[in-house]
Amino acid sequence: MSKYFSDGIAPVPMVADEDLTTWQYKAVQLTASAGFTVERCTTGSIPAAFGVLQNDPSSAQEAAVKAIGFTKAIGRVAGGCWLQPGNYLRSASDGIFEPIATSTCAATARWVDDKQTTADASYIGNIFFFGVPASVVNR
Repeated sequence: MSKYFSDGIAPVPMVADEDLTTWQYKAVQLTASAGFTVERCTTGSIPAAFGVLQNDPSSAQEAAVKAIGFTKAIGRVAGGCWLQPGNYLRSASDGIFEPIATSTCAATARWVDDKQTTADASYIGNIFFFGVPASVVNR
């Protein structure tokens, strides 16, 4: 069983621009309509996720967003790529973090939890979210 830990970096208090009650531990992005508001990150890795939602707010409620550091997140084994310690991750179009399968994707996090190999299965685990997209080459 995974152990969750804190790095002491507090989540950023934002405002939910839409209902995010089913989006906890998934990627969110900044909205174009107003400052300090977030919405579902549904466009995959472009634009890159702003952070990982830590709570489950309704529209206009406070959204706690982890914008950098260690956090819980939902990861998925996808495209034949396992979740294993050190894997670079991108946010998929449903906000779930997946291992990068090609070098054309922008990484925004790394998986730092136990190895998971069941195809198309999702797991809540530890990631290190660095937020600034990085181009990586598969290793």
